[in-house]
Amino acid sequence: MLPFLRRGALAASAAVLLLLSGCSDESPTEPYAERDDPLRAAPAVLVSSAWSGGAILVSPTGLDFSDVQVGTTSPTQAVSVTNVGAEPVVMSGAGGGAGVFGGSQDCQGLTLAPGASCSMFYAFTPGEAGVAIVTTSGTWNGEPFEIELRGHGVAPRFRITGTSLDFGYVPVGSAVQLPVSVTNISLEAVVVSMAGGAAGEFGGSQNCQGNTLAPGASCQVTYTFAPSEAGLVEGSTGGSVNGQPFALTMRGVGVAPSFRITATSFDFGEVEVGSSLQQNVVVTNTSTVAVTVAMAGGAAGAFGGSQNCQGNTLAPGASCQIIYTFSPGAIGEVTSTTSGTVNGQPFAFSFRGVGIASATSRTLQFRVARRALDFGNVQVGHSSQQSIDVVNAGSSAVVVSMAGGAAGDFGGSQNCQGNTLAPGASCQITYTFAPTAAGEVTGSTSGTINGEPFSLAFRGFGMPARFRVSPTSLDFGALQVGASLPQVVTVTNVGSDPAIISLAGGAAGEFGGSQNCQANTLAPGVSCEITYTFAPSASGVVTGSTGGSVNGQSFSFSMRGEGLAPRFRITPYRWDHGPVDVGATSQRAVSVTNVGRESVVISMAGGAAGPFGGSQNCQGSTMPVGGSCTITYTFAPSEPGLVTGSTGGSVNGQPFAFAMRGTGRGLVAPGFSFLGFSGPVVVRKQFKAPSAIPVHAAFGHGDGTPLTEQDAVSLAAACRVRVVFSGEPAAQHCASYDIAGGTFQVVLKLDKSLVPGTYLVTAELVDGAVVAAVGTRSIVVN
Repeated sequence: MLPFLRRGALAASAAVLLLLSGCSDESPTEPYAERDDPLRAAPAVLVSSAWSGGAILVSPTGLDFSDVQVGTTSPTQAVSVTNVGAEPVVMSGAGGGAGVFGGSQDCQGLTLAPGASCSMFYAFTPGEAGVAIVTTSGTWNGEPFEIELRGHGVAPRFRITGTSLDFGYVPVGSAVQLPVSVTNISLEAVVVSMAGGAAGEFGGSQNCQGNTLAPGASCQVTYTFAPSEAGLVEGSTGGSVNGQPFALTMRGVGVAPSFRITATSFDFGEVEVGSSLQQNVVVTNTSTVAVTVAMAGGAAGAFGGSQNCQGNTLAPGASCQIIYTFSPGAIGEVTSTTSGTVNGQPFAFSFRGVGIASATSRTLQFRVARRALDFGNVQVGHSSQQSIDVVNAGSSAVVVSMAGGAAGDFGGSQNCQGNTLAPGASCQITYTFAPTAAGEVTGSTSGTINGEPFSLAFRGFGMPARFRVSPTSLDFGALQVGASLPQVVTVTNVGSDPAIISLAGGAAGEFGGSQNCQANTLAPGVSCEITYTFAPSASGVVTGSTGGSVNGQSFSFSMRGEGLAPRFRITPYRWDHGPVDVGATSQRAVSVTNVGRESVVISMAGGAAGPFGGSQNCQGSTMPVGGSCTITYTFAPSEPGLVTGSTGGSVNGQPFAFAMRGTGRGLVAPGFSFLGFSGPVVVRKQFKAPSAIPVHAAFGHGDGTPLTEQDAVSLAAACRVRVVFSGEPAAQHCASYDIAGGTFQVVLKLDKSLVPGTYLVTAELVDGAVVAAVGTRSIVVN
């Protein structure tokens, strides 16, 4: 035995993990305390009395943690260790660790006076569904103790996706909604009871509470981001669905203002006295609603000021202009500033210009064609170039000598330096705007060309991403080898214009990667999907990552999943006994095969299936590698009609779940007969739900003659002709009558989670309480 650790450290021991044996009459998804558990009558029942072997009393010697969801940890329970002797003792312990129940203590090295106590602490953290019993032992001051710990790992009944919501960039005053899907992954219908889940600024509404979800069905919790101001907003929330906890995180960026006002700094450069030069301010409605413009201020003295905005209604994305003019009346530099508001949103502008003598009174060698560059809107991650012509305005050739002109964020390159320009010829200075973040960027520069000064002003606006890509982290959880689970990344057009999608990259190795985006046109607010699937081929944790771009906007994803290697292959997991005469029996066998690497003694739990019974030759037997045993289910109907059932359990802790059905068939009335099926027997399953299986069946009189049209229509109207599909447990469809084809017809809808395989279709004509005529056929879904 190892020394018992102080509290907070996990103690090690040779604790023995026992699994429930025998077949329970109830599903293991039911509450632990309510099951008819064979182990409760066994000698290993929890002991509530204390054990004392001398001066140390350990009490209680049994702890029951009841139901704890897989992946969570129960509240801590304590076992008291008491000095019942007459003298103080210095505590020295060994052992006591308990695997999934942990184990810590605050006794080691402590001096206990007579009657004083210290404690050992345990908590249950189930790694899989099913009952777990651990017996642990050790010593205190040489006196042995033994404690039995027990708990029930409860598998989640709901799959909750996505748990990380990124609303992306949302203009102030508008709103974006994202859903969280709650899916019933159990084998039974569930009435949903929710608690918690409100998320402050992100709101929270749902259509789940009180609704009944069939197996595989979903409801939604919807969150809304409606920013009231610019900036990053983050939030989180938690709650439970029928006691199963969930936790969600939210993130969004409020984009302000409602108007984009550019540019804000104007350099008119050199303008001849008696001439004029105009520059414009562009006011753009960046909100998602039309706005009637109300302006105040903005006059700029010597630079004037006029506009076509006041009182006009700007649609989302539309613009108007404020116009400033520099008309120098004298030689020299002129500066000015102004400010004002657009619908209460403030702006401030600065102006500069230099009045120069007219061409008739001066001689300049070079003319710089433009003094201000506006790159407009450029998406983050992209770039835009503009060039300025430098023209030899003199009468003779000249070798160009430049100084200055670099412009920081806007770069700067040229093909002028050292070149000879003939009269009238030009060279270029080129600037590039490549925004790395959303928002306005401005700059300026100056320099000389052969000693003649020049100055330039720049402006550009980095546009945020056009697409919201969410989620960017996928956790597939634990999945048994041979199974598969898809998860979806949604790509949403959050821009103001339709976009034709061009995807690059995004493949993710073991997690695959498919999509329905490429070359499709997404209107604003519309989404497409990238789908990744985890299908583990071996046990262990698998991680991956990928990156790519949507119309040049980069994205990156991370993936994680864990493969659980089964020790047993259990087949089949779903079957249909088909029509069985009342008083007769039908049996179906489930094969349990050891696919591990060594022989194993079988310990089963659960598996009883009500009206379908349940017997097995597995329990307690030693199964070699490749060996099998059998669980047998029997359907013996006592009355006509459809009967469905389900059950679950575990084989040596590996969970299983079965669904079954059968139809009790009474004596066939002489008045009707089944004439046959028509239509396809092989159906190709589509990637997108729903797929459709058309079923056509013909019934006639007892002598085999067809029904009259009037009789057939009456039977269909009374729902006396029904079709049952084994891929949809407990689902029964009323058939309509196809007058043109002379058959009864049903179109079965299949969701995309249906596993390819062979399914049974049963068509019945009911006469009162008995099945008057019946036919069955196989349908192959691939």
